[in-house]
Amino acid sequence: MALQSFGQSSKGFIIKKGGEYNEGFISFDHRQPWQIQFNRFRQGSSMLYSSEQLAGFKLKDGKNFVTKTILADGKPLHIFIEVLGDSTFFYFRRDNVFLKPSSASEQIREQDLLPYLRSLTAPSDSWYDELHLFKLKPKALRYFVNNRAEGKSPTIMFSSVGVFSSFNRSVLTSKGSWLEGNDSPVKATSLNISAGAFADLPLWSVNNLSVQTQASYGKMRFNETTTGRDTRYDYKVDLDYASLSLLPKYSHTLSKLRLFAQAGPSVTYILQSDTQAVKAVTEGDKVWLHLAPSLVSSEVMFGFEAGAGISYFYLPRHYVSVGISQGNTFSKQFHISNQSLTVSLNL
Repeated sequence: MALQSFGQSSKGFIIKKGGEYNEGFISFDHRQPWQIQFNRFRQGSSMLYSSEQLAGFKLKDGKNFVTKTILADGKPLHIFIEVLGDSTFFYFRRDNVFLKPSSASEQIREQDLLPYLRSLTAPSDSWYDELHLFKLKPKALRYFVNNRAEGKSPTIMFSSVGVFSSFNRSVLTSKGSWLEGNDSPVKATSLNISAGAFADLPLWSVNNLSVQTQASYGKMRFNETTTGRDTRYDYKVDLDYASLSLLPKYSHTLSKLRLFAQAGPSVTYILQSDTQAVKAVTEGDKVWLHLAPSLVSSEVMFGFEAGAGISYFYLPRHYVSVGISQGNTFSKQFHISNQSLTVSLNL
């Protein structure tokens, strides 16, 4: 039967009852899991196949579907259903349920997941004691079955949000002289504290990798004085800022500990600034003062930061982390080098 496609098509192949494979383009609507549309070529008419006519199909992205009769709302339903791994799970996307391969009517619930994963995993595997971190989600379980098929036991990633505080040593360096008569760039140091929140989200396509987004607020207070024979230069820079970082993060498990390294770009916005620069020249009993224009304005600064640290799991899904990092942020007039010791806690 020929008809127009009802959805976006993906390259793959269908498997007929006799084992014959036909390559082409497949349209599958998970809301109508009892049928697919198939094109030998991307353009042209489509052929409609029911789950009774085929043994299954496979898409180019690796998703594999077979035909099964399951119970839906207490009634038998013959459908195309996704197979995760070597028949480790059946995933019925329309109803967002997972089924055991031993019985296509036996649903796996959240409380059943850990015992089932442990039944599939040797206690000697390095991730055996971390299996509780898996959630009943398609991407997480694909991560499990794909690595299990390859004999790997990587770090189990999971979504997490939390708060952190950083103890910073910040060094501001101007890109040129600031006051007339002082040809050297201004360099000043601030010891300060910042605080914020983070979200750590897995990248399931790459083992051990996640992306941590951090948003923080802080204040920097810089003061510096330099002197010459008859001249004194006083500098003061106060900055209130908000910062956002996007940090790809690699983690490695050691029992209840995790080592991690992360690096990525950052953007900082100067919310408020107060800048003063005074040149005082002494001539006998007289002191001549010269004020310089402000070096800092409300602006967006871009930078890069990198760091490493260690996390300790004091509860099955809760950890405290300590890390060190180095960051550099740049503007038109100056740049800031920042060394930080950060303590974070997930919620």
